[in-house]
Amino acid sequence: VVWVLVWRARSCYCFEMTQTYAELSKNMKPASLVIRAVKITGPGLALDLGAGSLRNVKFLLEQGFEVTAVDKDPVISECAAEVNNDKLHTEVTNFEDFDYGERKYDLIVSINSLPFLPKDALLRLLPKIKNALTDEGVLCITLFGERDGWSNKKDVSFFSRSEVEGLFSDMHTIMFVEEDLEGDTIQGDPKYWHVFKLIAKRAE
Repeated sequence: VVWVLVWRARSCYCFEMTQTYAELSKNMKPASLVIRAVKITGPGLALDLGAGSLRNVKFLLEQGFEVTAVDKDPVISECAAEVNNDKLHTEVTNFEDFDYGERKYDLIVSINSLPFLPKDALLRLLPKIKNALTDEGVLCITLFGERDGWSNKKDVSFFSRSEVEGLFSDMHTIMFVEEDLEGDTIQGDPKYWHVFKLIAKRAE
């Protein structure tokens, strides 16, 4: 079962489908957070964690980045074949098993992906992600807040504002937005959304 997120203006929709998120998001535009992050850093090496249908990857390629796309869904290989770009590299693997390396990426993107790790696993992974950034590399991610309507779900991570601020206190914050809003699922059922959007630069 896959929970699919669709962001529209100030509403976010979720629906439970047998198709994967990657299959369902092929025609979605790149995330506005990614578009903003690209304006901060010039073309270089980028990593997209939870790349799905490559909607953000395609945009990064257009902006001149060389991109590594990581997702456990093998459909990314099919999507990559359609893109057919030598600057695109795909890894079908879990976030925990990926080899991040050190000071490698100028931009690391993860939109609506990292929260679907258990909190302890996400906390273990974050130092590896931050260490994979170049000296002035940019991190562009979203996390779920503790007031989110899914906060009772197991194996999904939720954070307070102070926790998020603490997690990235060793970085230079460029953009930090907290969204608290009522929305609906795709079926029209009401749901509360609590989301943190972050763009930060390695401070070292």
